[in-house]
Amino acid sequence: MRFPQLLRSFLVSSVALLASAGSAGTKYHLTVLHKRWSESEIVNSADAVNDSGQVAGSIGNSAYLTGANSQPLNFLGSFGEFTRANAVNASGQVAGTSYVDEVGNHAFITEPNGGSLRDLGTLGGKHSTALGINSSGRVTGYADLGATKTHAFLSDPNGGPLHDLGTLGGAFSAGYGVNDSGQVAGEARRADNLIRAFLSAENGGALKDLGTLGGKESYARAVNTFGEVVGSARRQTGGGTPS
Repeated sequence: MRFPQLLRSFLVSSVALLASAGSAGTKYHLTVLHKRWSESEIVNSADAVNDSGQVAGSIGNSAYLTGANSQPLNFLGSFGEFTRANAVNASGQVAGTSYVDEVGNHAFITEPNGGSLRDLGTLGGKHSTALGINSSGRVTGYADLGATKTHAFLSDPNGGPLHDLGTLGGAFSAGYGVNDSGQVAGEARRADNLIRAFLSAENGGALKDLGTLGGKESYARAVNTFGEVVGSARRQTGGGTPS
């Protein structure tokens, strides 16, 4: 178990170095961000990286953000027993989720360069999670409306108020990525209970069902400046495939 956990910790850093190089034959190196302190460190992962090489992730019950080029590693604050970092923008603003009390976790955004955490609240329910953030600090993820509904949200800049993005007719949606135009990519249930990838209009506007590759369901995970979406979709044979 030790090797996979260490691998997960340096994987995103290595991908960031790979993406920054433009010529064939370039040599790359892997940077180990953290060596496990104890067997109790169940989660040890690097989950996001920005253009400065700042890596955000989680070790045990704590979230972290590194400095530029992946060093040094600095732990973020927390609202309670655990914090998880899921995304980071060019300013070093981290988005994720943190334990609030025994009945709920809340999405958060940090100040630049992993500064103090700010609770983003929910859409009226007990839980929320932030999964994506753009350069102006607009955060997307999902939040409870009540006991039975969970909807994707988009915040105002710098983690302002959350806006409900709705669904495709069902009771669930989640935003995974957001570009600088405020287009959100994610997944949502339809009225027939099938899950479809969606892309919102700019500034968190209407959701568009992106369809599938012949199967019944699809899932979007990221969107770029041009509104191009990546994710996976089921084919008629039932297997998932990149889209």
